[in-house]
Amino acid sequence: MESKQIDWFKLSDLNHLICNKGYRFAKYRDLVTSLEKYISFESPEEYEEKMFPLFQNENYQGLQKEMAIHKKIFLTSSSYPLKFSVMIDEDQQPNFLSGIRLQVVKQIKEQKNKINSWKFQRYGQYLTFKKSTTFIGGIFIKQNKEQIYQTLCLHIKKDKQEFIILPYTRDVINNFGYIQLNGRDNIINLKRKQFIINFIPLSSPKVYLNEVRTIFRLYSCSFHQLILRPSTKNNEQKLTAFGKNAKQIFQRAKQNSNFTRHFDKSQLEAIGSAMDFEQKFTLIEGPPGTGKTQTILGILSIFQSLLKESRNEDKKDVILILGKSNGIVNDLVRKINKSIETQNSIIYCSEEQPQSLKVLRYGRPDLCENDIARYSVEIRSQQKFFSQFKVEVTKIFQLHITSDISQELKNEQIQDFSSFLMEIDEQNNIYTNEPPQISIVQLMKYIEYLNFRIKNSVLILKAFGHVFKDLHKLLKSKLSIYLEIQEEIFKFRHIIASTLNSCNHNKLQNELQNVNLRMCIIDEAPTALEPSQLIPFIEYNNIEKIVLVGDTKQLSPIVIAKESESNHLNRSLFERMLNCIQSKKLTEQYRQMPNLAEITSKIFYSNSLKKSKIQMQIPTYIEARISPNKNSFFFNTPYNTEEIKDSSFRNVLECEAIIQLVKYILSVEIKSKKNKIISIISPYQMQKELLRLRLKQQYLLNYVEVDTVDSFQGKENEIVILSLVRSKEQIGFLYDKRRANVALSRAKYCQYVFGSESTFIQQGNKSFWRQIIQLYQDQSRIIDYDEESLRDPNFFQYKLNG
Repeated sequence: MESKQIDWFKLSDLNHLICNKGYRFAKYRDLVTSLEKYISFESPEEYEEKMFPLFQNENYQGLQKEMAIHKKIFLTSSSYPLKFSVMIDEDQQPNFLSGIRLQVVKQIKEQKNKINSWKFQRYGQYLTFKKSTTFIGGIFIKQNKEQIYQTLCLHIKKDKQEFIILPYTRDVINNFGYIQLNGRDNIINLKRKQFIINFIPLSSPKVYLNEVRTIFRLYSCSFHQLILRPSTKNNEQKLTAFGKNAKQIFQRAKQNSNFTRHFDKSQLEAIGSAMDFEQKFTLIEGPPGTGKTQTILGILSIFQSLLKESRNEDKKDVILILGKSNGIVNDLVRKINKSIETQNSIIYCSEEQPQSLKVLRYGRPDLCENDIARYSVEIRSQQKFFSQFKVEVTKIFQLHITSDISQELKNEQIQDFSSFLMEIDEQNNIYTNEPPQISIVQLMKYIEYLNFRIKNSVLILKAFGHVFKDLHKLLKSKLSIYLEIQEEIFKFRHIIASTLNSCNHNKLQNELQNVNLRMCIIDEAPTALEPSQLIPFIEYNNIEKIVLVGDTKQLSPIVIAKESESNHLNRSLFERMLNCIQSKKLTEQYRQMPNLAEITSKIFYSNSLKKSKIQMQIPTYIEARISPNKNSFFFNTPYNTEEIKDSSFRNVLECEAIIQLVKYILSVEIKSKKNKIISIISPYQMQKELLRLRLKQQYLLNYVEVDTVDSFQGKENEIVILSLVRSKEQIGFLYDKRRANVALSRAKYCQYVFGSESTFIQQGNKSFWRQIIQLYQDQSRIIDYDEESLRDPNFFQYKLNG
């Protein structure tokens, strides 16, 4: 069979994902190839063949990694998974296309250790699973005390029935005890008609389906030739009347000092390129701290009058701002709306407050941070909806949150839902005499909060689970009213922020049907896998201009499968286009103190970053604890102190040293600040968890942010502490220069690195880590410590302020 005859699309469905059939098929036929040499593709068919098998394998391996985590828990607790009584569905014969279908007879109730089961440890996820029609899950079969057979599966709801779909593979057939009936070909039955399975819900398939479909719908994109074969010529497009007007407005803005004073030369050039509508794409490269967000704000400010004028037209003008992660989107919404509300800010370039530039946040409201909840379409819509049905809502709470449940909350020393909402309002300076507004989103956050706090009673979780279900029923029964509320919220908003995976939701598509979609800006574009990046281009063919912003010298898309890395699936569309389309580069560094920025510029950007003309000054509340000339040190962790745990690394001594450093820095004034000014980051998840545990035990977690390096890309803080962990010969994925760049470019005023000097300096003469250590050595900024020195309670005070 020739590769062009292969129906890759059929191999992309969920039945084939759970057995990785597309990738295995491509591997068997020697069709798996590296994407590195494919800067251009001859056709959509070639794009499918090269991209899809690797993409399916990446998703499959991600699911298998989740399975491995749950398997370890199942080995120690048989009551952990959900348990279903199932039987073979005799209406559908098992086959390679549709898999093996089991009908769920019933879900077995938990008999013991309820609080330790998956259901009650992740009750919010359980409620989401129960509401879903399709879910990817895993099945575990205990063969003996130490051996467990596992397989991925699908959980399907159809016509008020539930089914488990198993992959049709020899492995599954052997382990589930199938037999071939004599005399009838291809007829397979179970040895036992009905039996019990252990099931764990893993994830909704929506993200996979969103992304994989773009691979097969590329031909429907109006500029797919540019995507397939990026070039300066293919990037050209006809200048429209709107594009001509936008360019003229930018030219006038360049003559206005109220506008230009906010930007350096490279930022103005990038804004100008973004306003050039004769080019479909503008690529803006922004190294750490060079003002990528500031440049985006500059682009938006040019649109101020254009967006306002469009309200009087048949179609209003809209700008779509997207990011790979909810963290990126939250940060953009926060910064843009803050700038609008701040007099004389970047975006405030006229006498009139630019209300037309206020941003709405759409999608995954559960991951919308509390301080920007008022900008979330879903949260605002739900709050307005339930405020119209106060009587019904009160009855729901009275029915399920009885006096017994209230007493259970008191017994567990847990605040009630109303107090939980009031605390959120107070944290965000929202004060009112009215009761807090209710939303399903905030209810789910409360259920997650309960999951962390409840020690014994599952009755509380069940009660709020019933509230969740009844609020959903109420909303569904009055759906037309809810949709009218949403429509009203969208009505006068011109800028919508969302993630790449949420931007194609039906509701948003409906809202953007009858608008002029003037521009799509994608922040941190190099962090997204290419299929994810394509979603808005395929769903919204009417986008007039696309601006991709990011830095290929920071983290590329994170992949799990080793085949994804070796075959360059983790190359972004941004990186591929850079080979063919000239970018605009931001060159002045604003984030870091000069001595901190020196490492970033010298090691990662060949000294090409210019120092900002703006003089940075360490705030007095930090100077009270840290001398200005002691804002950067490498604390030398003793050799051979790392340990491996659950396939990740941690360093207990390094953790204890960091806890002591944090204790010293945290003055009363710093603790009283609304925002956490200290961030601790580590490349390793296990070290992050250890740090969080120890900080919590010391009652310090409320004052410190803890995260992985990968999750901290795009963020910054005043004081950053980096825990490298590794202290033997190997440094694992710390060889990745882009990860190191992210790790060392987050701090504004103070940066303290903990790691083993001997480990990192022995990585070879050409190693960038060796160069970094030598910089610290040349400046006499390496401090040794060990267990004995940490016994001195004044150790860090002497080193930082002595």
